Amino acid sequence: MKQLTCEMCGSTDLIKQDGVFVCQACGCKYSIEEAKKMMVEGTVHVDSSHLTSNYLSMAKNALDAGNNTEADNYCNKIIEVDPTSYEAWFVKGKAVGWESTLGNQRIGETINAFSNALDNCPEDKKAELAEECKTEIENLHKALLTIRMKNFMNHPNNNDLTALTSDVTNILSNSVNFLVKSGVNTSTFGKDFATIIINAIINNFNSSIWREYQGDDGRPGDYEFKRFMSETDICVNALNLAALLLGTDDTDDLDLYEWRAVVCDAMVKLNTMVRDACSWDYNCDYYGSKNYYKKLTLTSSAISTRNEQNRGWEAKAKEWRSKKRAKENAIKEEKERKAREEAKKRFDAYWEAHADEREKLESEQKELKDQINNLNASCDEQVTALNKEIAAIPGKGEIDNLDARIKKLSDDKAALGIFKGKEKKALQDQIDQAEADKKAVQEKMSAAKAALEAKIVAIRSDIQGKISPLQSRANSINTELTKAR
Repeated sequence: MKQLTCEMCGSTDLIKQDGVFVCQACGCKYSIEEAKKMMVEGTVHVDSSHLTSNYLSMAKNALDAGNNTEADNYCNKIIEVDPTSYEAWFVKGKAVGWESTLGNQRIGETINAFSNALDNCPEDKKAELAEECKTEIENLHKALLTIRMKNFMNHPNNNDLTALTSDVTNILSNSVNFLVKSGVNTSTFGKDFATIIINAIINNFNSSIWREYQGDDGRPGDYEFKRFMSETDICVNALNLAALLLGTDDTDDLDLYEWRAVVCDAMVKLNTMVRDACSWDYNCDYYGSKNYYKKLTLTSSAISTRNEQNRGWEAKAKEWRSKKRAKENAIKEEKERKAREEAKKRFDAYWEAHADEREKLESEQKELKDQINNLNASCDEQVTALNKEIAAIPGKGEIDNLDARIKKLSDDKAALGIFKGKEKKALQDQIDQAEADKKAVQEKMSAAKAALEAKIVAIRSDIQGKISPLQSRANSINTELTKAR
């Protein structure tokens, strides 16, 4: 007969308690019948769900406490018994991921564990689990990149750039490929990672690389100049990696367009600083005073190359911002279009439900319009008649005759000789009388015209007084019929 051995952990330390055999190592329980079969046949299938549940709870607690290795070990125990436990695979993926270091990144193991979790996950939970996987992978990459860039900005070299390139490659290949296969939207997946790189360079460049290049007196030597050129160019290459993470596809994320432009701006700035950089040296005059002069600078060809690079990045920044504006306008127009459609639907639905009210208002509106038109027509008719009276006011012919008489008298007076004073005075008296008669006729005509014009003003005022309340009511009806619902 075989020795009683725990099927879960292999321990032979089993003690009978309360009618069952209990493994003192792992706590698994066996009935008497199961124990008999184990001793006779050497194997028995045991329902271990309670044990895996305990292990999963212990794994989650360990993970929450930051004991990632312990959490991983508990998950391995579960997977040995039940390799289809998607929860165990998910917790294992998180645990091994957070055991990563810059020198030993285990995100690949995380992705493998998450793949197994999704493969065994119930269909109704897959979408939610895939998003959780995405969030976890994002957090892992962000944590590692933050550490990477903190080290990177301390005199970046080609090894740092190679390591950063590897990080970006893993993000764009392994992580993105996994998420795409999992059905997760990755259109903006790289933005947070890119901003970590960009912000680390923009926020620390002046206080580290530029400050050390300038030194205490602002006149760096050859060593500082060459190191500044090398480190700055490495930073530009790092910004190029950030640009890869930001992608080039059209997107509804307007911030993404702006970040793409910011990368270009930063590369132009750093490239310009290298273009204009130099080293300094000095010689002393007779009195020992130092005369500084530029010793090392870029060649005209190198300066030309950097200028050409700047023009390319500047054009790209302009293009991204132009696309952002176009997208903003398109979003605004689409929003306004939808708002108009929704407003029209509400409007139509309201009046469909209030058809009788609408018909009544429209009928009243038409009646008011007819009344206003009739009053305006009556006003126009009366004003036209009075204008005809004004045009027919008598006196124009009389004035024309007086003008002709005045002209003839004036001509006769002018024809008299210098010694005809008495005759001239007689003619002037006649001219003055004719002018007085003309003025009297004009005043009579003006008085008649003023009286008729006063009638016109009174008529218009009267008609307008009648129209105003009608128009006010018509306007209120129009407002009611056309206002938003």
